[in-house]
Amino acid sequence: MKTALVPGSFDPITLGHVSVIERASMLFDKVIVCVMVNFDKQYMFTLDERAQMAQDALKHLDNVTVDTWDGMLWEYARDHGVCAIVKGVRNGKDTDYELPQAHFNSQKYPQALTVFLPAEESKTEISSTLVRHNAKEALDYSRLVPQKVYEAIMKKHGGM
Repeated sequence: MKTALVPGSFDPITLGHVSVIERASMLFDKVIVCVMVNFDKQYMFTLDERAQMAQDALKHLDNVTVDTWDGMLWEYARDHGVCAIVKGVRNGKDTDYELPQAHFNSQKYPQALTVFLPAEESKTEISSTLVRHNAKEALDYSRLVPQKVYEAIMKKHGGM
């Protein structure tokens, strides 16, 4: 059984993330979406809230599970026997950021290949940062996130 890992902070999960995960689920027998902790980031949602939103957004995918992790990505990959780490990329800037990480993970756990999946053309502008910015500025972000995520943000921002 080929198991892939799709890591990210998912703060919050967007329709761009969902698209990458849906396509990964067609390529691998099992996909683990791992909601990660980056201690250098300030989050809008707690780890548990981010994991719950991911579970809600991905429940239509039978071969996808959601987990959380606050350690090194390569350690999670090793401990769960994954054969691939799937990263969505929207543009060259994403690739420039992800490539050194892929090399590092490959050095630490060479059994997992990093697979870059390009964003669908209609989703290249979607990012969690854009969603958070639009929510803060009371701009429309409903077309960027699943409905339950939209509702969670609305609740957190008191109706914004």
